[in-house]
Amino acid sequence: MDDQGLDIRLTREEALEAWANKRVFKVKPSKMRDYPLFFLHDKEGKLHKSSPAVCIYGNTWHRVGHDKEIGEPVLKEPRPEVHEYDESSEEGSEDTDDDAP
Repeated sequence: MDDQGLDIRLTREEALEAWANKRVFKVKPSKMRDYPLFFLHDKEGKLHKSSPAVCIYGNTWHRVGHDKEIGEPVLKEPRPEVHEYDESSEEGSEDTDDDAP
């Protein structure tokens, strides 16, 4: 049993919770998954088979898994390193510095 995997069932709306991030992009439904999700892309903006689906849950990025029995998203382990690419916090601090007299 995976101790890190939370395996909390998510609604499709919860699985789409995200905020602006330089490496997280929405991906359309596929044959295996009939709903859209956000995926972590590489630094060139490319999606790979190993790219994890992610969402915001409790203000922290988490990996999103897929329950094969019911075909719905499930919450997995936290991925706090994804916050390194959040856009709102970086841009907000840069704007404040630039606007200061």
